[in-house]
Amino acid sequence: MYIKKYFRINRVNTFLILLFTLLSTIFISVIPILTKKVIDEYTTFTLSEIVGYSIAYILSVIFFLLFEYLKKIYIGKYHQKYALSIKHDMFQSITLAPHYKINVKETSDYINSITNDAETVFDNYIFCTIELLISSLSFVVYFTYMIYMNIPLSIIVISACLISMIIPKIVGKELQERRKEKSDAEAKLIAAIEGLIYGSEEFNYSSSPIFTDLFDKYNEQHENSNYQIGRASCRERV
Repeated sequence: MYIKKYFRINRVNTFLILLFTLLSTIFISVIPILTKKVIDEYTTFTLSEIVGYSIAYILSVIFFLLFEYLKKIYIGKYHQKYALSIKHDMFQSITLAPHYKINVKETSDYINSITNDAETVFDNYIFCTIELLISSLSFVVYFTYMIYMNIPLSIIVISACLISMIIPKIVGKELQERRKEKSDAEAKLIAAIEGLIYGSEEFNYSSSPIFTDLFDKYNEQHENSNYQIGRASCRERV
């Protein structure tokens, strides 16, 4: 199964998402330009100019909201088309598989793959790619407006953006290590639970504290890893 296929079948939706992103960004960016002109020239405004700027403000907000709404509509259409296609492909691949392979897994495993795994791919890969395209396009528009309004301010903002991009890379290595630790701790926890459950014949009132203490030991290691990866993620977001 190739992920590129699901980008390809959604070319039209991708184009419309980016088009509405461009338009909504343009109209929201008009507002600070109008504000600047109002602040600079408000003492010389005539009544017709006041009305004109008021209408421009209102139209900018209306069109921004309209194109934002349309963008979200087509993101929903993108997701719908993706879900229909990938779930069809996944179920079809099951029906075409040899029986001995099908019987290896439980029915619940296939249900989980068709439902949860398909959504995981969308959330962690496809939607992230869409958001990256949206953010890149928005940045280009905002940057153009910033240069038009104030070049020194643009340099400061770009510098701040570069710093914000460098910081995650600095802490990214730590986050990667923490994720590996979490994965290892989770594997140990699952193995520990399985091992403890295998000893269920020994479960009774007197042995319960022993088994519970063993479980708590692994569970504490697992939750400590979750806590550490949470701290690393916070630093990366900052």
